[in-house]
Amino acid sequence: MLTKSEKLAQRIQETQEFISDKTSQDATFAAISQELKKISNTLSKGKLVVQILSNNSVAAQALHNFLGNYKTLQDFYQFCIDTLPNQPEQNTPMSNELQQLANCDVLCIVVDLKQMSENEQWVIKQASNTYAVKKIVVVEVPNNSYLDRMTQANISEVEAWMQSYNFEPSIEIFPVFLSPFYPNAQLLTIEPNLEDSLDKLGKTLETLVKRRPEDILIKRITTQTLFQIGQIERIFDMDAELLKQQIRQAEEKLSSLRQSDSTEGLKEQAEQALKQVNEDKEKFFRQVKLEFNQSKAELLDGFNRKSILYKIQSFTDNLQPSVVRRGSAKYVQLQADNAQNSADINIDMMHLCYSNLSFWTIAQWEQIYTSYGEGGLSYFFQKTYTTLNLIPSFKFRASLFQTNCDRTCFQKSLKDLVAGVRCESYYKKVSVGSYLIRQVRNQWMGVMFLLTFITMTGLSSSNRRDFMKDIFKPLYGFKNQPILLTLGLAIPLCFLFLLLFYNYSQDSQQKLEDEARKLKKELQNYYQSFAKISVEKLSQDLISALEAEEERLRRIIDSFREHLIAHLSELKTDRVFIKSDLENLLVQQKGLDKARADLQKLKRI
Repeated sequence: MLTKSEKLAQRIQETQEFISDKTSQDATFAAISQELKKISNTLSKGKLVVQILSNNSVAAQALHNFLGNYKTLQDFYQFCIDTLPNQPEQNTPMSNELQQLANCDVLCIVVDLKQMSENEQWVIKQASNTYAVKKIVVVEVPNNSYLDRMTQANISEVEAWMQSYNFEPSIEIFPVFLSPFYPNAQLLTIEPNLEDSLDKLGKTLETLVKRRPEDILIKRITTQTLFQIGQIERIFDMDAELLKQQIRQAEEKLSSLRQSDSTEGLKEQAEQALKQVNEDKEKFFRQVKLEFNQSKAELLDGFNRKSILYKIQSFTDNLQPSVVRRGSAKYVQLQADNAQNSADINIDMMHLCYSNLSFWTIAQWEQIYTSYGEGGLSYFFQKTYTTLNLIPSFKFRASLFQTNCDRTCFQKSLKDLVAGVRCESYYKKVSVGSYLIRQVRNQWMGVMFLLTFITMTGLSSSNRRDFMKDIFKPLYGFKNQPILLTLGLAIPLCFLFLLLFYNYSQDSQQKLEDEARKLKKELQNYYQSFAKISVEKLSQDLISALEAEEERLRRIIDSFREHLIAHLSELKTDRVFIKSDLENLLVQQKGLDKARADLQKLKRI
């Protein structure tokens, strides 16, 4: 039959063995193991522990010397000396240091009679909450006269302070003269009252061991052992709560993956979404190019009043010829009726072409981004992102699908729209005299030819000279009337010259208009060709920019596919890892539950 002490020692050993495999993994378990070892050593010695606390190490040693030599106390007690712990800054019930020092059966606090410090008062207050069966305050009397008034007054003051707190259980107070027990102290005769106080202190400890001291020791050791087991239990409780949280989180993750992120289901959805996006992409860019080409055709349609070709034709048709002189030479130039400050019609034509082409190009770029293809690039990119954003756990960057309506792609081409053509021709105007002489000569030669033709063809029987005499024969009748003859000749001649002057004016104007028509045709053909070339170049820039956006979208879709495949693979891997982690956590929980059950058995001391 094992004694209580042997059963307790066995339980302490079982507790040490219970946590032995954990001490190398956790510092807390290592500390508990050390405490259990100390408790076991204390139990094996079988002595009660007297803890002496004092800031005066000499006085504490003197008290130890007295008690150690008092009768047979050395056989029943183990004496320990320590300094008083300092009062913590925070207002805590009891510091860990004091708890360790007060882990004893008898607690003796040695204080100075003259003036108790605040720290000594705090230790005395905390001593009432310790598990020591006996709490003693030893007041060192500085001299050998108990009847000294100052001494009595100080002792009364300490007793009054102790009574004011009404400590429960009570704390005994012993005023003693310790000087004779100082190391290397001379033998002194102790005043009877003080000697009685020392003897009373010794008998108090002696009486304590006469009541079954083993029970006192076992009670304290049991309390200390249960406290350490409670520490283990608290660690297990925290581990159990942590395991519950980890298991709950793992189950939630696994459930979430099973419900919303089924790999096969997501893969099928993703493939359908990618197929739809690619089909929509092909359809969208084809439609945008079709609408753009329609707008381009309208711009180059010469029968469309809004086209650039029609505006060039209309502008050139309204130009008027103008003759300018440079030195002795004359030139025909074209000028607009409302000509601006520019002297060169090329400037006006370039202004017309540049303004219209710039407006058209900018408008087309904005249409490509906002209108063509039922919403433009901006809407289609956003629509593509919405279609692909189908997996809650897979977030693809939305910024990749943002479009930037940047005009730099065609601004350089607009700046390069420079052209010009010679818009004048040399104009050689015939003088009036030369024109009249030439016309008279031509008319006279015509008359001579006609007369010759008549006589040669037999239309007249006379020769050419006789035929002409016959024609002018009526004029001979006015030979004696010079005035009538003069009038008869002057009127036809005046009419002839007026007709020649009119013809001269008409011929000059017709020649000017012919030159102007030729210049207009050249100018119109040149700038219409220039407009067509410019439109083609700008169109190529716009189409290139559109195709660049198409290529960017293609790369985004390919990147989405690659990242999605990697994500689905990660989901599958994560599900395996989470499932494995969950199984490990459940195993740990099962092991912890068994350990907690075993720990409950150890608590049954």
